[in-house]
Amino acid sequence: MNPSFSTYLVNPPFGDPGLYVEIRWARRALLFDLGDNTALSPTRLLRAMDVFVSHTHMDHFIGFDRLLRIALGRGKTLRLYGPPGLIANIDGKLRGYTWNLANSTPGRSAPPSTAPPRPSSQPRARSKSGPRASRFRSWWIPCSRSPRPP
Repeated sequence: MNPSFSTYLVNPPFGDPGLYVEIRWARRALLFDLGDNTALSPTRLLRAMDVFVSHTHMDHFIGFDRLLRIALGRGKTLRLYGPPGLIANIDGKLRGYTWNLANSTPGRSAPPSTAPPRPSSQPRARSKSGPRASRFRSWWIPCSRSPRPP
């Protein structure tokens, strides 16, 4: 019997944290922590649109920028799961970019808004049910002009 999941560390044991879990039958993956992810090809990163972030120390979150850059304009929705405060860190990163060149990359469309993100256009928090709901939440970031996921 072939396994449904294939797991491996993104980096060596003493490198930045990252665990890649490939769901073979679905051609998608889960990514646990966003440390340095340059060892993952863009194809593999595009499969990992569900990302779990334990906390936002640099060694657990530095790979967010690369993941967003690869996913932006590809018709994907990036779903992030993490502790309270994660959305504030993402907000800071998104506000730090200048969005005026978003349409100039061949083959890619603009982000949902080409203006700097404002609170009304921020990823929206979805509550999770269960005993840990107040400590771990999920957010989504639309990386295209596609409608919001259910």
